[in-house]
Order: sequence, then C-alpha cells, then structure tokens
Amino acid sequence: MAERIITLARRGDIHARRQALRVVYDPKVVRKAFDDIGPRMKERPGGYLRITALEARKGDGAKMAAIELVDYVEAPPTPRPQRATAAPAAAVGSVSAPVAPVEEPETGLAAQETDTIDDTPMEEEASAAAEAAFVAAEEAESARAHAAEAAAAEAADINEGTGEGHSGT
Repeated sequence: MAERIITLARRGDIHARRQALRVVYDPKVVRKAFDDIGPRMKERPGGYLRITALEARKGDGAKMAAIELVDYVEAPPTPRPQRATAAPAAAVGSVSAPVAPVEEPETGLAAQETDTIDDTPMEEEASAAAEAAFVAAEEAESARAHAAEAAAAEAADINEGTGEGHSGT
C-alpha cells in the first residue's frame, strides 16, 4: 500500500492526491508523501521501500518486519536482532555430565592480592549459579536414565508375556 501511495505522490497532481486520500484518511500523511517523499522518488522507477524481516514477536508469534525508504540516508539500515539460542541438548544415550572447572590455589604475593578480590558477592553468586546448573544437569541425566530403565523393563515384560518380541504374521 505504501508503494502505491508513493507512486501517486510521484505524479503529484490533484487527482492522485484525492486517490491517496481515499486510501489514507490522514491528510498530514498524504501531505508529507506528496510534498517530501514523492519529489525525492521522482527519478526512481519503483522499489521505494526496504522490508527487513525481524524475529517473530514474543507472546503471540506474529511475524514482524521493519519498513524503511531506500533513499533515507540519515538513518543506518535496520539491524537484525540477534537470536537467542539454547545450548545444544546432550544426546539421550550419553552418560557424561558437565564438569565444573577446578581452580588451583596460587602461592606467593599474587595469591595474597587476589584473596580480597575472590570474596566478592558477584563471584559467590556466579559459583552458586554454576553449582545449581551442575546439580540440575545431574538430576536431568538421572531422570533420563530412570526413564530408559523403565522403558527397558516394560519392553522386557512384553517380551516375556508373548514368548517372542513380536508376533509374526
């Protein structure tokens, strides 16, 4: 719709202005299109807009896009937002759990200077968060192992009841 209004604004006559007012009800928008945008796009044969797809809106998942005039030099192009991706999930069959890094104590003057820095609340919160993440990973691995054992036991019960794994037809 915007490209159609800009095309009408390029013509600039009263009939084109009235056609634009049939679609856009705000006279201020039509005035801006005919006074500013139309003359700027006079030499351009089409393709007045740049449409950049954005990430879906959180909440309802609606598709979002940024629309800008291609000759608008003052503003930089709209940057695409960085996607927040989750860490890759571990394979179901793997047994290894994440291991927290172990720090070795330092000796000498450097160790004495860093002792006062290591006691900051931020580092304590970070280590508590790391420990909580490690415990959560262990619990998740334990739950996966328990589910696999339950599935194996159920399959064994089914096999014992029929004498075979599957009844051949």
